Amino acid sequence: MIARAQTGVGKTLSFVIPLFDKVDPQKDFVQALILSPTRELAQQTAGEIRKLEGDTGIRTLTVSGGRDFEEEKRKIGHRAQVLVGTPGRLLDHLRKGNTSLGGVKYLVLDEVDEMLRQGFGEDIETLLSLMPQPHQTMMCSATLDEEVRKLGRQLTINPLVIDIAPKESTASTIHQICIKVSEDHKADALASLIRRYNPFLMLVFCCSKDGPSSCPTGSTGKLQCGLLHGDMSQTKRRQVMENFRKAKLQILVASDIAARGLDVEGITQVVNYDIPTIRT
Repeated sequence: MIARAQTGVGKTLSFVIPLFDKVDPQKDFVQALILSPTRELAQQTAGEIRKLEGDTGIRTLTVSGGRDFEEEKRKIGHRAQVLVGTPGRLLDHLRKGNTSLGGVKYLVLDEVDEMLRQGFGEDIETLLSLMPQPHQTMMCSATLDEEVRKLGRQLTINPLVIDIAPKESTASTIHQICIKVSEDHKADALASLIRRYNPFLMLVFCCSKDGPSSCPTGSTGKLQCGLLHGDMSQTKRRQVMENFRKAKLQILVASDIAARGLDVEGITQVVNYDIPTIRT
């Protein structure tokens, strides 16, 4: 199955809920594998699964970069039925013989277009080669560009395509503005926006991992500002996201690791400090 829908409309539940009907809690091996492009999204997905587990007996484990490898290895020994992770860290565990994909019947590639954009194509193909045939594959994506379609042709056979293409590029409740400003005046423009809107929660995106550290937020007054990028430790990244969700930080300056699928209630403004990279 290949499914396209906008980020934030509920794709996660569309594959999580059916898994509870398919996974057998009496079998102590991995039966469902969910791959995510970022650590934050993997952890969020695992959290949503745990909210729904109830008394099903199904166990879920997250494996993602930036976490203690030996601790993950120990937890893998507890025999989870659902494994949620990022491709690189999962391959590390497989190469060391810490887990096996031999019993996987259900594979979900979540935000697959973002995984391909981050260069995980080879890792995905390697993981597929370690899985039994046949199995069911579900590819979830916010876009269906040619690269995603090509991967779909490689990984699936006569897939059911569910394409919920929105009539508008954004929801009707989102108001968009474009501010034309020279590079030298971008910092002043951002500071002006912060003073004007006095945001409850503002997310500022930069295009590279170096961007957040160099992106000035001007005079934020009493507003607290945090940074989020790929070179931070996992503990620090998790703490920053938790503080932002709890509104202990009012402004989060982030690279695109926060651009997909993360659920944060209460964001009032999103600023693209740099022009986003758009693939065609």
